[in-house]
Amino acid sequence: MKTSNDWQVFRSKYPYLNDDDIMDLRAMSEFKEFKKKDVLFNEERATNSVVFVAFGMIRGYVVDFAGDEKTIFITDENLFIARPHQLFLGTYSNYTLEAVIPSVVILMNQSKLMALGNVNPRISRMITESLFEIIQILVQRIESQICLSPENRYLDLLDNNPTLIQKAPNKYLANYLGFSPVSFSRIIKRITEVRSKN
Repeated sequence: MKTSNDWQVFRSKYPYLNDDDIMDLRAMSEFKEFKKKDVLFNEERATNSVVFVAFGMIRGYVVDFAGDEKTIFITDENLFIARPHQLFLGTYSNYTLEAVIPSVVILMNQSKLMALGNVNPRISRMITESLFEIIQILVQRIESQICLSPENRYLDLLDNNPTLIQKAPNKYLANYLGFSPVSFSRIIKRITEVRSKN
C-alpha cells in the first residue's frame, strides 16, 4: 500500500493552498492507515471528523430494517467524504464507513475546518469545491438509480468511474448498484459477450 507523511496528494488536488494553509490543516488532522474491511466510524464510534481519501477506497453503508447492509456510496482516492447527517446537520448518523481495500486517509476535525474556512478564503474555496463534488456524485447516483435500467447503471459506472469497477469487490458493487450478486454476474457476462462480438 502507498503511504505518505506529507501532503503531496492533497496539495495536487488543491494547488491554490499555500504553505501556511497546509500547516493550519495539518494542525487539525492526522494520517491513518486502514486494512481491508477495517471500520473507520460506525454507530458506536462517533466522530467529528471529515475524511480525505489519500489512497485506497472507502464505502459508506447503513443497515436496513431486515439487518442487511445497503451501500450508499463508494469513494475513490482524492475525495472528501463524511457521514451525511453529521456533516450537514451535526446530528447522530447511522452510517458506517469501511475500507474496501487497504487505505490511507486524512482525518480532519470538522468543527475546526469550518471555523478556519470562515476566516480563510482559500480554505473556504476548498470546502465549497469539495461539497459541490460530493453533491454532484450523489446527484449522478440518484439519477442513475431512478432513470437507468440495471444494465445501464453498470455501464454508467463503467464509463464514469472505471476505477471502482477495477478495485472494488463485485459483492460491494452489486450492493451499490442495487443488484443481487447473481444478477450482477449475469449483467457482467451479458455485457462482456456483447462487447466481445463488436
